[in-house]
Amino acid sequence: MLLNFSSAELKGNLPKLDGLRAISVLFVVLSHSGFGNIIPGGFGVTIFFFISGYLITTLLRKELELNYKINLKNFYLRRFWRLVPALIIYVLIAVIANKLVKNTIATEESLAAIFYLSNYYDLYKGYTPLSKIHSPYDILWSLSIEEHFYIFFAPLLLLFKSRSKITLLIISLIIIPLLLRVNAIFFDFSSFNKLYTYIATECRIDSIAFGCLLAYFSINTKNKNQELFSLLLGSTIIIFTLLYRNDDFRETFRYTLQGIGLFLIINNIIHGKHTQKITNFLEIRPLIFIGKVSYSIYLYHWLALIIIELVTQNNSLTVYSHIAFWTLTATLSLASFFFVEQPCLGLRRRYGSHV
Repeated sequence: MLLNFSSAELKGNLPKLDGLRAISVLFVVLSHSGFGNIIPGGFGVTIFFFISGYLITTLLRKELELNYKINLKNFYLRRFWRLVPALIIYVLIAVIANKLVKNTIATEESLAAIFYLSNYYDLYKGYTPLSKIHSPYDILWSLSIEEHFYIFFAPLLLLFKSRSKITLLIISLIIIPLLLRVNAIFFDFSSFNKLYTYIATECRIDSIAFGCLLAYFSINTKNKNQELFSLLLGSTIIIFTLLYRNDDFRETFRYTLQGIGLFLIINNIIHGKHTQKITNFLEIRPLIFIGKVSYSIYLYHWLALIIIELVTQNNSLTVYSHIAFWTLTATLSLASFFFVEQPCLGLRRRYGSHV
């Protein structure tokens, strides 16, 4: 079914997706803070990818259908002012931390971070740990994947334009990463490939592409039973991918199945008529606010974790270091949000953002 835009979608303003983004970042932070055995942090990143693909493609589609073109310059400038200022401040802090702790600037690592090459740098060279096992730059791999995707995806939308061609494009971006993962795991027997299938752009962009697909198509559920079945099916698929621990499955088909599951669930959250209880929960104010601050939280929880590890000389958090970790994460994230992200809103609006 071809979608019609709501006024909220036209502005990229869906509070329920802010709530979902909050749950995603909490998955990531809880997993990294010592609960990785029970909290799926990697799935939190996958949800991030999906939401990003949906929201950005919705806005690009709107622009293309209303104006018959996409202003690529403005699009890239919006992306720049959305992400780069906070990233630069984060990298500067990481540089200072490296100088204080290791007495080195780590220039090559810093440049890889700023120019969104973190995933490949980590994959082929590896970052130098600042604490016993973590580098401040390790967390930036997912940002690199997103920016690589949008660098080529926006021009391709403009080039293809027609719905049929764009559909083929998005489906290709879902199938090709799966084939690459299958090839890496089943036909190239190297332990290196498990990291490759997790953080290489070409292996993970299908998680974004599933969100792009929802920006163009939805499943038309005609009644409450169909919506509930769709939600149940999507949830069952997600739970299966989290419980089935086979390594080969996890590095190949897991991401594809999670994309399908998220498509079914988020389709109903956005377009369903009988999901009000879910929507009401996702739109509670604390979740919406956490969702809006999620970018800064994603960055600075990692730095907070490293700082705590350096101070305590312990890779596992105690009760007291947990308190310190969450306090430091909140402080750094709020500082970044209010003093870096918020001042850039005007610049983003100048180039067409509706935030």
